[in-house]
Amino acid sequence: MPTHLRRPTQFQYVFLILSALLLPTLAAATCQDVDPVEILPADEACPSWLRDGETMTAYTETELFELINGGAGLYLGYGWVATAIQNYIGEIEDPPVYATISLFNQGTLENAQALFEDPDSGTGEMIDGWGGSGLARIQVGFGLTQLDFQEECFFARVVVLSDEDDGVAAAYCLSLAIIDLLQGVVPTQSPTWGRMKALYR
Repeated sequence: MPTHLRRPTQFQYVFLILSALLLPTLAAATCQDVDPVEILPADEACPSWLRDGETMTAYTETELFELINGGAGLYLGYGWVATAIQNYIGEIEDPPVYATISLFNQGTLENAQALFEDPDSGTGEMIDGWGGSGLARIQVGFGLTQLDFQEECFFARVVVLSDEDDGVAAAYCLSLAIIDLLQGVVPTQSPTWGRMKALYR
């Protein structure tokens, strides 16, 4: 039999099977290792929205307490790993509208879900058919829109200082931009993702 037609040996079969099993695992990041800075939307990720100022981060308990002014206990109770907070400015109204994104890596999906479900983490109307793979809620009124969601090991809060339709649309767009970036490093299961992305982009 010609050399190039020889059947693989048993060792080669085992090697090929192990490679097929391990390569997807090596290629995808573990959620707890994702730096929240990596999934902050870039300038113009949503039309007319730009980052405003430097990103604020926390990677130690002391830094977290300093960053959120004593409110760290809630997050530490659910396996907190890291936080990133970024302000944005949007030319969607006159005068411009401001927004803040707060991202909390909680280490595991279970931790992030438990944090989301803790009454102390916030309230709001649950969003049916959410574009991510986790839970989401929204509050609109009193001059702002707040959208909280859990995606994989992250708890996220998007606050837009507008309760107008454009402000609500911006909160959705920024939230879906975060999910898009997270899915790029940690694949998630979300059958409605494409449809929701089309609606809010």
